[in-house]
Amino acid sequence: KPWYDGLTLTMNECQETSMTIVDLQAELFVPLVYACDAIRTVWETTQNWTFSSPWGYVERRQGKELIIEIDGTGEVLAPQKGLVDAMEFRQVKGGDNGWLSPHPVDSLGIHISFNGDETLRPLVLKRVSEIERALKTKFGAVRAHWGKLAPLTFAPKNVEKVYGEGFKQFRQLCKVHDPKGKFLNRHMRQMLFEHDESPLYAKL
Repeated sequence: KPWYDGLTLTMNECQETSMTIVDLQAELFVPLVYACDAIRTVWETTQNWTFSSPWGYVERRQGKELIIEIDGTGEVLAPQKGLVDAMEFRQVKGGDNGWLSPHPVDSLGIHISFNGDETLRPLVLKRVSEIERALKTKFGAVRAHWGKLAPLTFAPKNVEKVYGEGFKQFRQLCKVHDPKGKFLNRHMRQMLFEHDESPLYAKL
């Protein structure tokens, strides 16, 4: 598809805007056949979480004070900053046969953008773990976006269990193309090679 035929992620007054928000993100995947039950599970798990003022509010200044006006209602509220900035449910096409694919079947992606305040990271990790645990209890193995937070899903023993033979093949490929581990950091060593027999790849 040509570049102009794609959907713009964020816009302001019909103009595309850049994503300048700093946040902590998590995205978990469950088979699409469980979508309705998974959404209910997320709802039940997040009942006591705090949420920021939703996107789509209109900002206007009254003197020096920034206030937020809800579109079309006339109601004026002070801006709220909670633990969660946004939550999205995405339908993802599966079946790519990738060794480490987070969605080998058609899946529901459960994306959460958390407050980017680094002092909140321990609480964010705790909340992500709550979602992971709740989904795993109901639907079995849960997969996650490799570039986002998922402390339980990416625990070394769990990664090997969830990805099975594909995980082993990927690990062997790493040894062929990166025999000295130049592209590994501490996190990658722990997650992918903690239980490996190779002294080089198991060393922290």
